[in-house]
Amino acid sequence: MKNSKIIVLVLSGALIIPNIVPSVKVSAITLNNNSISINEKKEYQNIIKSRGNILTDEDFYKIDKIITEKEKNNVKINDTEILKLIIKEIENKESKPQPRAYNIFGQRVTKTELALVATYPYQATKIFSNSKKANDAANKRYKKETLWKGNGDAFRHAYWNVLNRNSVGERFSKMFSTAHESEASGIDKTMDLKNNEIGIRLGAYTTDPETVVKYVNNGWLWRIVNNKLKVTDSSGRK
Repeated sequence: MKNSKIIVLVLSGALIIPNIVPSVKVSAITLNNNSISINEKKEYQNIIKSRGNILTDEDFYKIDKIITEKEKNNVKINDTEILKLIIKEIENKESKPQPRAYNIFGQRVTKTELALVATYPYQATKIFSNSKKANDAANKRYKKETLWKGNGDAFRHAYWNVLNRNSVGERFSKMFSTAHESEASGIDKTMDLKNNEIGIRLGAYTTDPETVVKYVNNGWLWRIVNNKLKVTDSSGRK
């Protein structure tokens, strides 16, 4: 320890070295080189967990555009800044009348997803921005009636996870796509989990939506027909 004097006492042949414990005030934590108080971080997380279900993939897409623009200019944006952007979006939406609508793939953001958003804001922003891209790609290629339980739905889930694998890696893709189904049940959940997993694996090799279309056409994904899981086919295209 620099500039410190240690007095060593010898009593009755015993060597006694007094403990020197520096006084350190621990009142802040560091998130990606940006210090915020522990209480402030918890407050951010609690806002997202309790009020974040108003958010849609469009909102995350807007935040992701801000992040991407900064990254293009070699400006690193940290978790704290992203948390603040998410909370600002929540507050903006709460200040206006909101239509009753589902927001991420036909359902509200689950509690498990919101907990992940609060913990991993960067990855969450990328993943839910990708859900908008996957929705747009599905709407462009498939008829409306196929987007729930049909070929379009299978394409959307698989392509979403292709994008996720390339944006945030396999671990976070699995984590978030599983959390998305945490409040689902039955055969619908089974279908989505299967297609999510195939998309994650496929994402190691491609980002091309037409490759996912080929998977749909060749029967390598899953849909529901007469309340039974069936392989996909080439029907339902626009």
